[in-house]
Parts: sequence; structure tokens; C-alpha cells
Amino acid sequence: MEGIRLIRRVLYDTRKHRFQSTAFRNSSDFSGISIVSRECVCATGGRTCSHVRKYYGPVAGEPVIFWMFSTDIFPSCCRLVQQTSETGDICHYNLVGLSQGDAKQIFRAHTSNLQEMWICEGDCFRPLERSDLDN
Repeated sequence: MEGIRLIRRVLYDTRKHRFQSTAFRNSSDFSGISIVSRECVCATGGRTCSHVRKYYGPVAGEPVIFWMFSTDIFPSCCRLVQQTSETGDICHYNLVGLSQGDAKQIFRAHTSNLQEMWICEGDCFRPLERSDLDN
């Protein structure tokens, strides 16, 4: 599955030129790491950016920034559990079974050069650039 993890702009460290690993961590209620299935969004006829704003607007903030990844990067001990969000998003999943240390390591390995990071411009998205963050 192709997953999306919303990343708040305020979690970007301009000194280290990377997002803080706290951007990808287990929830405080221990339900897992919240992600959105991109395939599900597409299957519902929606566009990624408008879907995020509809269901996660206050959480996502502006500009909408997200990490898009294949769930194949996670160890086999992890499971994806569909859980409709409080806002009614049926494309919401919780990634469970990933330790915080492993989550940090995976996040840093896949986002260190902003590869796999995207930013919304209207209903479309494009690759995130450092200049989007350093301003």
C-alpha cells in the first residue's frame, strides 16, 4: 500500500535541514502511527490534497506537507489497521507494531534529503524543496 503521513511545517529544523523524528511517532493513546491510504483516496475519486484538507485541515496546517511511502519499508511485525477517523475518513489507518526507535530510524532514512516529501499547491502536489521550508 502507498501511505501518506501528514507532516507539520513547524517540525522542520532549519538548523539541521530535516524534519524532527517526532513527526513520525506512535500516538499518545498507543493506537499506532496514523497514516492515510493513497490508494483508498484515489478509489474514492478524491485528490490527495483536497482529501487531506477535508478530513485533516486543522491537523495538517498550511501548507499541507506529507511523506508518501510504500508500506513495504516497514518490518513484517507491523500491521495496518483500518480505523475510520473522527472526521469520517475511511482511508485512515493505524500502523501498529513499530517501536519508536524503529520508527525514528525509518523516518530519518527516508526523509533525510526530503526525498519522498511533497507539498500541496491547491489540489495538486509537487516535490517539497528546501526553499519551501527555509523561508
